[in-house]
Amino acid sequence: NGAGVVRILGQSMVQIPLENGNTSYIANSVAVDDYGNIYAGTSGDGLVMLSAGSTSFTPVKELSDISSGPISSILKDDESRLWVSAGSSVYSFLTGEDGRPDRILAFSKSSSDRPSVFNRNACSLNPEGRAVVGGMDGLTIFAPEYGNDGLMVHVPVITDLKIHGRSVR
Repeated sequence: NGAGVVRILGQSMVQIPLENGNTSYIANSVAVDDYGNIYAGTSGDGLVMLSAGSTSFTPVKELSDISSGPISSILKDDESRLWVSAGSSVYSFLTGEDGRPDRILAFSKSSSDRPSVFNRNACSLNPEGRAVVGGMDGLTIFAPEYGNDGLMVHVPVITDLKIHGRSVR
């Protein structure tokens, strides 16, 4: 807590700094993609990434909404998608060899009546491989199989319209 991410090699421990040289940051969660890139969710520096072979973390600027805020959790699912929760939002994306996010999906649970916040490190995969993230409103289950192209869209259907208690056609 406050020492960032530490690499342990044999008997030695080395702090991995942010790109500005800061080693006194708080890393809440860590995930590794299929290419060996390491992602760290921080308390105040957003989502940062350590490319394979690099010596410092760089900000993940493709997710500008959370580039400087606290990250609650990171999870990699069975389809190699990373799931990142921050505040009342969850982002999901695939990564390329360079570690940059691709095919980003964004979900938000907040409303003007009652904001919802996802809890720190409250994430897991259920037996069907779906990302589950815990928050103030309980568990939210995401279905990774929908992807960008198959995202379910719900179209409202009006079955009745009433004015002063009377149906209007």
